[in-house]
Amino acid sequence: MKDKVDDFVDWTEDKLKDAVSLLVYEAVIKPYILVMRTKGAGNKKSLSTELKTALKAASVFPSVVNLDNIRYYVNTWNHGGSGNAVTFDDEMFYNANPTFETCRELHWLLHEMTHTLQCKRVGGMVGFTRRVLGGYSKSALKEFIRNGGRGFDVDKWHDDVHIETEADCYADKYIKEFLKQMNAGRPANKQISDSSCPTARSADDCSKHSISF
Repeated sequence: MKDKVDDFVDWTEDKLKDAVSLLVYEAVIKPYILVMRTKGAGNKKSLSTELKTALKAASVFPSVVNLDNIRYYVNTWNHGGSGNAVTFDDEMFYNANPTFETCRELHWLLHEMTHTLQCKRVGGMVGFTRRVLGGYSKSALKEFIRNGGRGFDVDKWHDDVHIETEADCYADKYIKEFLKQMNAGRPANKQISDSSCPTARSADDCSKHSISF
């Protein structure tokens, strides 16, 4: 009997999480994406041929991520200084104007595109929303609920969300090969230096998180 009760509770919890994720996506995230698209309408870009060639040569992302569909918007929002971005499926919104001519910016691109991969792996934005919500600690969710979402300090909790750790570790894993491929067809005076290449997470951090790609 106990097993059946446990199964029922697990099933109910799953259905509840699905319902909440759908609600949050439809009521909060979807309208937010529309606002971001409007703000960035004149600053929408595709990945350059050079970036796509290097990403393919470095075998960074599986075919489920279609590089031709990726779009990024520059200078689209004002939050947290000049080093932030938010990604929803194939669309990335930067609060800066990256040129992808430094190793740091290439690492940043890999991080954001890993969110695209995460989204594809769970079947789209509703599944991705569930992963995001599930990644926050109970303390973070309690703070969000108490404040009704107002004044919630995203930066305070951001780096502890599982999808962010995964994205950092994935970018750390592939940045050197990606940089190598970016430089492969460039003359000596156009080479991108590895001096600004970050290591976003320690090996210990990455070993604690299952990166299911």
